Amino acid sequence: ADQIPETMSLYARRTYSVIRFDAKLASLQDATYDFTGGAHEVLGEHAIDWDVALGRPLSFADIFAPGAKWQDFVTAWCVKDLKVQFDEGAPAPDASAVGGVATDIGNWMFDRNEAVVHFTVYTVASFSGGEYDVRIPYRVLKPFLKPGAVVG
Repeated sequence: ADQIPETMSLYARRTYSVIRFDAKLASLQDATYDFTGGAHEVLGEHAIDWDVALGRPLSFADIFAPGAKWQDFVTAWCVKDLKVQFDEGAPAPDASAVGGVATDIGNWMFDRNEAVVHFTVYTVASFSGGEYDVRIPYRVLKPFLKPGAVVG
């Protein structure tokens, strides 16, 4: 059986970042950094969005109006923004990969004026390419938002 050498440093760290916390919504990012050997640590990031008034996790059904075609709009917005953020000469982000991230509530954080879609390492770029945040102002999302949504 493989054994861990005594000189090997292993660690695990977890952090929480508060994006918004008020009477309506708690939006946090949970980040983990684990090193178990290799070239770099393993990163994990996940959004936790909680509807305070309803006492439950926020879902896209709580945010977007039924029948609103928000997925295509958000994916296109993210692709365009990521192209600007990528280094010059880098290939354009894959729209399918972007859509996969953008349609997962676990990648969304909400502050008072905008939604943030977070792209962790390896979702649209290599580890060295980094992670990206795409900000979408609520005024832009307004045509897709459910009336009375906790965001916007």
